[in-house]
Amino acid sequence: MDLAKFWLERCKTSHTTCESVRDQGWRPSRLLHWSSALEETLVLHLAEEEDYGYDVTYLTLSHRWLGYEQMKLQTFNSQSLREHVHFDRLKAAIQDALKLAQHLGYNYLWYRVDLLCILQNDAKDRSEHIAQMHKVYSNSICNIAAFDAANASEGCFYVRDKQSVQPFRVSLDGDSSDEARHIMRPSRLDTRVVLQDCLLNERAWVLQERVLAPRTVHCCRTQLYWECRAGEASETWPNVVPSAASGGDARSFTLNSIFSDDMRSSSRGDAVHRAIWHQLVQDFCRRSLTYPEDKLRAFEGISEAWRSMHGGEYLFGLWRDRLPGDLLWGSRGHEGLVSIAPDQFVAPSWSWASVDGHYRPPTYGEHGHFVATVDSIRELPKDSLDSIASSGQGTTSAQCESATLYLHGHVVQLRCFEHKKGVFVLAPCTDAPSQDWDTLVYEHSAKDILLDNSTQPPPDVVTCIPIWCSDEHDEILGLVLTPTPGNHAQFQRLGIFEVHSPARPSPSSRLARVTTLLLEHTESAIAIV
Repeated sequence: MDLAKFWLERCKTSHTTCESVRDQGWRPSRLLHWSSALEETLVLHLAEEEDYGYDVTYLTLSHRWLGYEQMKLQTFNSQSLREHVHFDRLKAAIQDALKLAQHLGYNYLWYRVDLLCILQNDAKDRSEHIAQMHKVYSNSICNIAAFDAANASEGCFYVRDKQSVQPFRVSLDGDSSDEARHIMRPSRLDTRVVLQDCLLNERAWVLQERVLAPRTVHCCRTQLYWECRAGEASETWPNVVPSAASGGDARSFTLNSIFSDDMRSSSRGDAVHRAIWHQLVQDFCRRSLTYPEDKLRAFEGISEAWRSMHGGEYLFGLWRDRLPGDLLWGSRGHEGLVSIAPDQFVAPSWSWASVDGHYRPPTYGEHGHFVATVDSIRELPKDSLDSIASSGQGTTSAQCESATLYLHGHVVQLRCFEHKKGVFVLAPCTDAPSQDWDTLVYEHSAKDILLDNSTQPPPDVVTCIPIWCSDEHDEILGLVLTPTPGNHAQFQRLGIFEVHSPARPSPSSRLARVTTLLLEHTESAIAIV
């Protein structure tokens, strides 16, 4: 714990980028508070914002929420918890976090959604606090992460052999002196690689906690790790070193540096910012959620922080100024991955949040152009019978029942054939199935359609709208749609198509005729829900 204190104090005095992210005009509504005296048993109580000022300094805690919680803040016990919180009734992870916070010299802790700082039986209180999640973590002095604990009962600290991770001195044969002058230490592993395999990293809610906190102490089974906006460290390599390259491509940025001052620089360019956003969505979608309907809620803190930094209108996981291109996301990151749409409404079908599965960013390149435009997006707020035009900052599923996207472009009906098991191709509706279509092309491009729900085959006839076309017209990317049940004037997304043509296709070939239909069909509007 002394090393964690050293990291924190060094960061506070040396890293201006880690301090500048704090909003001095904001404070959490509730915090756990305890006596600053070093006692064996901490005397805790739940403090509310009238109990402390805007300059309050607090820590946060990240851990896996699994199983029954011993104590939750609810309307009927809020007053008693304001007077006293029983330390021995808290799970081991919270107890350890309180002890570490006290050792670091602080006596306020925000404990995430699952327990004491949000009213669990008050939907309004819960919604308001989730919307403020990005401020909770970004304004904390430090986050404590129980990275290897399967649940809160396991705690943050482990019995381990310290010598296995700490450097030590040795003498070598042939030295002129018997003195141990050579330092040996385990090989350095990139912190992001080590933390990627930790249990806590499997949970979707945890991503925003790690990304938004200016500093994090990761309590792993073998040793402590440190991340801040400026760099990373460990017990093996205790000196903080930069974790983001000074170059500028998206891969050089780590999770802890995404909201640093360096990222605010306009010189990074929109292409880098766009790639980093897709990395965040990709990382988020590989993680698990207990409740699928929480998908956009668990990502809301990241989207709010991104909007604060870059601006823009946020719409169910997408940014208005990046449409229609970002509609070309895919839900199968690699072969064999099954993506299944959740049973209940989470987001409109044109949003990646509507599907449970890995996220594949859009693949369109620089040498091409968009062949569809967004006319409007109309949202249906909860408790409202009328659709209203989208404006302002956009919404999330917490505020909206649905949203209809109106696209204008070449809307075409095409036949969908199963070329081989699980591989679907497009053809004009007049064509019959054939095993001889563009055999050479299949050797290079296995399929035309990437389905969002790979467990359900598409209908025989689908509606397609091309979104992007290469300058040479040899690659067309677009949406595959089908009419909604009971309302054939509206459509829902089934997936995306990627039509790749040979350099000089025969005019009578399937791909040549499909390309002609997709690019020369009369333009019209289409509504996607």
